[in-house]
Amino acid sequence: MSMAKLNINTNKIERFGYEHPKTKGKLSNSSFKLLPRNSIFVNAFAFCDLLTICDVQGTLKYNIYGPNWEHKHEKRQSYFGKVDFFGNQIIAAYIGDDAFVYDKYEKLRSNAPSKFLLFDITGNHIKTIETEYSFFNFCIDQENERVICYFNDRDTPLGYFNLNIEENKN
Repeated sequence: MSMAKLNINTNKIERFGYEHPKTKGKLSNSSFKLLPRNSIFVNAFAFCDLLTICDVQGTLKYNIYGPNWEHKHEKRQSYFGKVDFFGNQIIAAYIGDDAFVYDKYEKLRSNAPSKFLLFDITGNHIKTIETEYSFFNFCIDQENERVICYFNDRDTPLGYFNLNIEENKN
């Protein structure tokens, strides 16, 4: 996978922007989110402990390396899932563990995140939020300053928690 841009007049697609030299092949799988008001986008890598922040021209602004960045991939590990913006902050679903786990029925399944990492738009870690439940997806409710999650293994799968933007400003 790589970033690309589409010329809607010619229908031509071409590679676009910064690519980390160590994220080739399957390691390049990532989630993407654009923050137009700050003219940046972020890529959150599924199989590398890495976030990249680029400007809208595709120029690298920051690489954010996690604690497992330098570890060799002896076992398949998963790191980031979906990424989004909460106000002027980056919020990313984070696994940081085995990509596949056995469920309560001893069936092999994909691991899901249970925590969020919150960063400012220059890549400084603000905090980690552990939900204690694995979730499948999430969305941001900017107006009510909360994160809404779809949890995998709960009787009531929808849940939310509040994030006070003012409290998280640097």
